[in-house]
Parts: sequence; structure tokens; C-alpha cells
Amino acid sequence: DSKSRDSSSDLKSRDSSRDSKSRDSSSDSKSRDSSSDTHSIDSSSDSHSGDASTRKRSSGSPHISQPKKIFSFSEDNIYYYDGDPTEPYDNNLSTGRSENIIRIKKNDQLIEPESADDRCGGMSLDERQSQIADFLGLISGVDVFDNVFSPQSRALNFILEEEVNCPDKNFMQRYAMAVIYYSLGGSFWSKNDNYMSEISECEWFGVVCRDRQVVELNLGDNFLYGTIPDEIKVLGFLQKIDLSSNSIFGNIPPVIGRTELDSINLSNNTLVGTIPDKLYDLSSLQDLQLEQNHLSGTLSPSIGKLTGLVTLQIWDNHFNGAIPVELSLLEKLSKF
Repeated sequence: DSKSRDSSSDLKSRDSSRDSKSRDSSSDSKSRDSSSDTHSIDSSSDSHSGDASTRKRSSGSPHISQPKKIFSFSEDNIYYYDGDPTEPYDNNLSTGRSENIIRIKKNDQLIEPESADDRCGGMSLDERQSQIADFLGLISGVDVFDNVFSPQSRALNFILEEEVNCPDKNFMQRYAMAVIYYSLGGSFWSKNDNYMSEISECEWFGVVCRDRQVVELNLGDNFLYGTIPDEIKVLGFLQKIDLSSNSIFGNIPPVIGRTELDSINLSNNTLVGTIPDKLYDLSSLQDLQLEQNHLSGTLSPSIGKLTGLVTLQIWDNHFNGAIPVELSLLEKLSKF
């Protein structure tokens, strides 16, 4: 009996030992499973972290594709060209705007407009605005932007706020028209339809365009007040300007001679100073009306260069000296 009890006790002890080992084994298995799960979670977390890192890198500073272009700025011309820079350079370029699409014409061939999503080569807002400001600084000088109330600063802000404008497109014309508006008190004009809106500058009151280039500016008798800004030089295709019967003061800007003008009417204002020499370089000029101002000085012999002149009205000013004999060279002159 004693042996039987001892044997039974040994069996129970072994069973208990096996149960304990089984529980320990199960506990170890669960621990390993838990550890495995932890590693799995960590691995998954690392994977997500890696994905996030990749996404962060890919959404960082965008790659800016440099457009193929020729950029040329001089006293006489400003050109933008998106063609192959190895091609011969030509000046037969024009640009235009239709709602939110910029169109480019080269040799009368319309290049398909780019989509809004691709515009500006993926530039960020800061990059786009910085380059636009740099380009406009070439036109007006960067110092003028220090005065936030200057016509140039106000026009710059207008351009920067429009997402359609990219630094590799010709938005200079629109900028120049905005400067003219602010320089001559546009908010007080009798008519200022569409100015400073998203509508093309070619549809602003008094503006006539051809191939999306401003060729006429007719703002006579419209309560203009101020000075004619130098930015008018940007309107390189301008053929006719009528700012008569307003309250424009200051000098006639010499840069007006860098345009293609064939008709100038600045009569009945309060302009002072002399007729700028550059004006005599307008070989295509046919109509020059400067009467009823406060202009002074002498009539330059260079007026003989205006061989196409038909009308010359300069009365009621403060000119002095002799009438130059070169005036006799103007064979087409019929009204003087």
C-alpha cells in the first residue's frame, strides 16, 4: 500500500511537472507570439514611416522644369520666346490672353495653350511671385516698389495676385496698362470699364488690340489726372495714343519714341518741358497734336526726320525761336 501510494504520488508529481512545463511552454509561446506581433507592428510602423518620408520628400520643393526660352530686354524691345533656343532669333512674336489661358503666336502660328495645371512649370507661389517681381524690376526699377502707394507697386500687386501670370510669359503689357491706370487716376475716370479685372486688357475701355497686342489707346476727354508713366515703352506695338482734353501734367516721356506710333494726340492738357528728341525718331508718325499745353523751348531741326507727317498742331504753347527750315522737308504736311 505504501508503495502504491508512493507510486501514485510520483505519478501526480510527474503530471504536475508536465502541466507546469506545458503552462510554461504555452506562456513562452504566447510571449514569442506577442514579441512577434510587436515586431510586426514595429515593422509596419517603420514601413508607414518610410512611406511618409517618401511622400514628404516627393511633396517637398517641386522640380522646376526650365522652359526653353529666349529672354531679351533692351531699351527698345522686350521679347519672350518658348521655342528652341538653338533656332535663329526673330522678333515676329506676339502673345495674348483669353480668360485664364495664355496664348503664344510665333510667325502667325498659334501654339496650343497650356493647361492651368501645368502652368508655370510647377513653380510654388513664392517662386512665381519672386521671378515676376524680378522681371518687372527690369522695367520700372526695383526702388520704385519700395513705395507701396506708387502706381508701379499697385500694378505689381495686381499682377502677382493673378495666378494666370508666369515669369516665362509676356505679362508685361498687362502690367504696363495697370501702371497707366494707376498713374492717371483710373478710379476717377468717366469710363474705366473692365480695368483691373480678370478680363483681358484688350477688352479694357479705350484699348484696341491686334493679335492680342495693344495698338491703340483712346482715353481722350476721360478725366485723366497725373503723369504719363515710362512704362508706356512696354507697349511696343502701340500705333495710336489719344489722351487729349484731360488734366495730364509733367513732361512728355522720352520713351514714347520707342514705340511704333503713327498718331499722337496729347492736346489740351497741362504738359510742360520740351518736345523730347526721341519723338523725332518716329519715322512712321503722321499725326502730332500737342496744342494747348505749356510746352516750351524751340522746335528742333530734327523735325525734318518726320517725313510722313501730315498733321502738326503745336499752337498755344510757349515755344520760342525760329521755325526750322527743315520743316520744308515735310512734303506730306497739310495741316500746321
